[in-house]
Amino acid sequence: MPFEDEKRPRMRSGFSHLSNRALYRSYLQRIDPREVLSYYGAENASERVANDGTLEVVHSCLLDNVEPHHKNGDRNPSASMNVDHKLYICRNYWGGNIFNLMLKMEKKESFTELVPLLTPFLTEGFISPENFKKTLERIFNDTDIYQLELPSYSIRAFSSWMVSHPYLREVRGIDVDTSSKLNIGYDGEDNRIVFLHKFDGKLTGYQKRAIPQGLPWPATEPQFPKYKSSLSFPKSSTLYNYDRLKGENTVIVVESPMSVAKAYSFGIENVVATFGSSVSEGQIQLLKPFDNVIVWSDLDDAGASGEKKLVRSLYQSTKVRVVSPEPGKDLADYQSKEVVEEKIDSAIPALFKIASYSQEEKSSVRRVRSY
Repeated sequence: MPFEDEKRPRMRSGFSHLSNRALYRSYLQRIDPREVLSYYGAENASERVANDGTLEVVHSCLLDNVEPHHKNGDRNPSASMNVDHKLYICRNYWGGNIFNLMLKMEKKESFTELVPLLTPFLTEGFISPENFKKTLERIFNDTDIYQLELPSYSIRAFSSWMVSHPYLREVRGIDVDTSSKLNIGYDGEDNRIVFLHKFDGKLTGYQKRAIPQGLPWPATEPQFPKYKSSLSFPKSSTLYNYDRLKGENTVIVVESPMSVAKAYSFGIENVVATFGSSVSEGQIQLLKPFDNVIVWSDLDDAGASGEKKLVRSLYQSTKVRVVSPEPGKDLADYQSKEVVEEKIDSAIPALFKIASYSQEEKSSVRRVRSY
């Protein structure tokens, strides 16, 4: 099989041919794995027959170009692409389907972003766009329609990170036992705290948090961004710590994994994080089955926006209450379990919050008109 260097053909851009889930399946069936490997420059490639009779292309790991993890450049190939199943795996690091691989290589977050790039890699096929014309507008505004199968990292790839940094213990009050249970570690090369993220039983990625200035150990340079995620991190379709909440009736929703870790260290384990202030429709769907949802967002404009979306999206499906945040503090900033529990117990019912949102919005409109 040739792997010549070649330029990507001119492609159509935009979403004019994007339709519904049927089109996603069509793309998966029609995409040519050999063309994808060729474009990304797979080296040391050879073909073999897998145990199930399907064809695999063995090659040096492509992911090493965007997430270095092989010390020798993977000269003895450890990666393979199954041509029939469209699955990619590096035995020592990561596995996912062909679209998961392309998302990483292109540094994209969602399949919708990937669609305009797929045309050159598709074999012949036809799906009438007229069949989907009425749904295009809805699809353009809903990136959660297209959810890929979750990729999976090998936990062995991160064994060197599984240590507890003193910042967690001495400043944040998060003990070694909590770090061990939640798979929180430290990347010495990047000088960041690492939160490994498991969802649906798979290690799907990680977030790294900067260590702040003014401490008796080196700070992260640069400090921005505060959080860095692994490539193609599945934020929109997952929640941090969600797997551990099976059987729970009540869930507390916060923004950051650090807040989850702090709550966990207090023995409050029914907490999940949205990985920031923005909230996706996919995350909302994950929260709807709970009988009680307690929202604890940060006291800033972004946090207020996320809080409103959660409350307005959930209050008709479940009982929702809202913690009143304090300026400059989230759950991770509290040093007492009793104070945290008092904040949770005093959470305001959703209907009162919705009324206050409406009043704030009306006042804002009046101010704009008078100006």
